[in-house]
Amino acid sequence: MSFVPLQDSITVTCTPNPVTRGSTVNCTGTPPQGVSLSMNEWRFESQGLTTPISHLSTATSWFGTVAVSGNVRANGDLDGAPSTGSTFLTVNDRDWSQKTVPHQVTEIQPSGLPTRPIRVGELGNIANLAGTLAPPESFSIIPSGPNKDVLYLVEVPVHALSQIRINRVALSVGSDFHNRQPKKNAPTGKCVQADVVPFVPVVEAHEGLGLQPASHAGVFRTQLNRRVPQSVEAVVAQDLSELITRGESASQGPIATAQDLAGDAGNGNGTVPAPVYCPFKYF
Repeated sequence: MSFVPLQDSITVTCTPNPVTRGSTVNCTGTPPQGVSLSMNEWRFESQGLTTPISHLSTATSWFGTVAVSGNVRANGDLDGAPSTGSTFLTVNDRDWSQKTVPHQVTEIQPSGLPTRPIRVGELGNIANLAGTLAPPESFSIIPSGPNKDVLYLVEVPVHALSQIRINRVALSVGSDFHNRQPKKNAPTGKCVQADVVPFVPVVEAHEGLGLQPASHAGVFRTQLNRRVPQSVEAVVAQDLSELITRGESASQGPIATAQDLAGDAGNGNGTVPAPVYCPFKYF
């Protein structure tokens, strides 16, 4: 048996490296020149995974799709003596700037708003909501290689909903709210009864029933699409519940920011301008 110096080890090379998430790599183990290699195990370790991935194999290569950076290690014998070698595999993010968050706008009817509103927010309002789901089409499970059984995202797992309420009962001819407004000769700038029904499309546009760009729903959608996709792109896990938890953690801040920016201008970080309209008389 030939003598193998202590400094000799298995040379591990992954090609390509670095690699973009979702691409395939081929890692190979090579002995020093003139030395025989007998492989017995491949191993992958990453701070992004809960447990290492081990593959008992005599093959001198290990290939498959990868989704997370980590250390690829080859364990075997060089001329019969135990040896090891490793290399760091770098996985880069994909460009998800063109990905979008699935977003639904719905009007809740009946609105549940009072027939005798006491403030403008009871003529119409919105709840902008978003959360992490993991339908099968949003993730993929890697079947083999250094990231075997790792789950990674292929679509944005966050879904959003804008729930709009419009007080169509109060904003109608003959309602208590309509009759509370003066018929005519109101103080300068104040609303009259003839202004009540025309306020309906103003509310619709302000809340964003048609996803108008400057509306609450429109700004929410824009900000979600600008902030959420890239924030969740790198989420990986070794089981579905963990994937959902990590997706929630990664998207929580961007969702909160989108909700803030979709608020009324002058209220915190809100950017949605108030509708230009005469002031009504409330109860």
